[in-house]
Amino acid sequence: IARAESYLGRQAGRTAFAVVDSEGRLSGVHLHRTFVTGSVVKAMLLVAYLRRLDAMGQHQIDSYSASFLYPMIHVSDNNAATQTWSIVGDSGLYSVARAAGMTDFSISGIWANAQISAADQAKFFFEMDSLIPREFVGYARFLLSTIAAYESWGIPAVARGLGYNVFFKAGWRSTGLGQLVHQIARL
Repeated sequence: IARAESYLGRQAGRTAFAVVDSEGRLSGVHLHRTFVTGSVVKAMLLVAYLRRLDAMGQHQIDSYSASFLYPMIHVSDNNAATQTWSIVGDSGLYSVARAAGMTDFSISGIWANAQISAADQAKFFFEMDSLIPREFVGYARFLLSTIAAYESWGIPAVARGLGYNVFFKAGWRSTGLGQLVHQIARL
């Protein structure tokens, strides 16, 4: 099944949810309502970085790259995300967003300020394998399927129990409107 789900959780009563089904049809609630990304943008940072490596002619993950990509995804390390963003920049994230057909994505200043919608994240996860250079798809899938257990609740916990392979990223943070929770998965 190629299904991408994006649940942008409660933030002072505001919610959004999107699903792209196996046929590429998008449906959900408040599809284009935007929220600050939290850590889910780290999946986009990963893809932007892998695309950059490919553009530079590098076809393997070296120890330098792994030293920040792995913690950025596995334990959602913010310093590793800042290091990745300092390499790919806003332009790398916008390039990934355009390639995925994301229409609501925006960023200004630093990765943590990026804005997304549930529709855009569902589209991104649905298209993700085609966005990643072929030689890096396995690495990205490994990272997004082996996230630390304490961060793998909600969508991955339920989907794995039903026998799905789950590629996943979550994020949460406090905002002026309350606690923000994001979960994005490809099943």
